[in-house]
Amino acid sequence: MAKKGVSYFTKKEYFVEYRIQYLVVTEGETEENYFAMVNKLKADTIEIICKKAKHPSVRYLISTMEDAIKRRNTNKHTRCWLVLDQDTLTPQDIHDLQAWSNSLAATPHKYIGVSAPEFEYWLLLHFEIPATQLSATVCTKHLKRHIPRYKKPFQNCYVLADKIETACENAVQKEISLGDRKNGTNLHHLVKKVI
Repeated sequence: MAKKGVSYFTKKEYFVEYRIQYLVVTEGETEENYFAMVNKLKADTIEIICKKAKHPSVRYLISTMEDAIKRRNTNKHTRCWLVLDQDTLTPQDIHDLQAWSNSLAATPHKYIGVSAPEFEYWLLLHFEIPATQLSATVCTKHLKRHIPRYKKPFQNCYVLADKIETACENAVQKEISLGDRKNGTNLHHLVKKVI
């Protein structure tokens, strides 16, 4: 009892904390290993589904994502990302990806993560911003200057862990959109959200 016989009760309010969940479908093991590393280091909110075939069709990746959305408890807090190399995309692939990401279903949110010419460009941005346009082969050669034993599928993504913020900063200067053929990426939008 408080003063003058009046009882004061403290009301505790409980809030259910939600976490945004990320569902990532990749086309290669290097991408899968990279996002698994980010997940373990920073977020623990990513579920990665990797299709092991080298450059599976875009329709197959979209179908894989749609199956994953149906099987999991997705909601308005789910962010679905298809992560692809830009160098293998045809105009029809680009059309299909745009149609998928713009589909009427607002839940869950759908995004396309691209790197051009390939995912190794994103890895290279952990160390440098290339001054010239790079082919896929040259991009990998540049990456090997920083990681001499680099080969696909890259297993030891932890060597990049302390350089993730550098990669995000560098990617801002090399940002591209779906369909752009110049070197660049938009993966920093995904990575910044989960670190």
